[in-house]
Amino acid sequence: MLLDVLIAVCAAFAASGVVYGGLRLLRIKPPKWVVPVVSAIAIVGVTAHLRYDWQNRAADLLPDSFVVVERLSESTLLEPWSLIHPVVTSLVAVDGAATKRNQAHPEMVMVDLVMLRRADDTVVVPHIVDCQKREVSPLPAQPTFDADGLPLDVTWRKGAPEALFTAACGA
Repeated sequence: MLLDVLIAVCAAFAASGVVYGGLRLLRIKPPKWVVPVVSAIAIVGVTAHLRYDWQNRAADLLPDSFVVVERLSESTLLEPWSLIHPVVTSLVAVDGAATKRNQAHPEMVMVDLVMLRRADDTVVVPHIVDCQKREVSPLPAQPTFDADGLPLDVTWRKGAPEALFTAACGA
C-alpha cells in the first residue's frame, strides 16, 4: 500500500513537471491551477491503474503449481468507474502441489484453497472436493474421518466455480 502511494506521488510530480515544463517551453505562462489539477488527474489515473492491475500482478507472482479458480470483484461509490467495470479485489487459487486423493474413493480430492486479498492477509483453507457429484466443502480445523477416509461433519455445497473442479479433479 505504501508503495502504491509513493508511485502515485511520483506520477503526480512527473505529470505536473512535464505539463509545466512543456507550457514554459512554449512560452505560455501556466495558470496557477494547472499543476494541482494535473497532479490530481495523475494520482487518480495511476491509482485506478494499480487497482485494476493488481489481479494480474498477484497471479503472476503465484508459484507454477497454483491455478486461479475465481476472481472476486467489488464496486464502490468512492471509485465511480468501478460501478461500470468492477475492480477485482480477491483471488481464489488452488495449490496443485498440495492436492491429495483418497485411494478408497478416487472421486474425493483434498485441496488447499488460497484466498489472496489486496492489502490483506492470505488465507489458506483446506477443502474436500467431490468430483463425481460436483460438490465442495471446507474442512473443519480438526476434521474427523470414517474408516474409509471420508470426512464426517462437513457441509457440502454446489455451485462452486467450474475452474475449481478442473484444477482439483483434472477434468
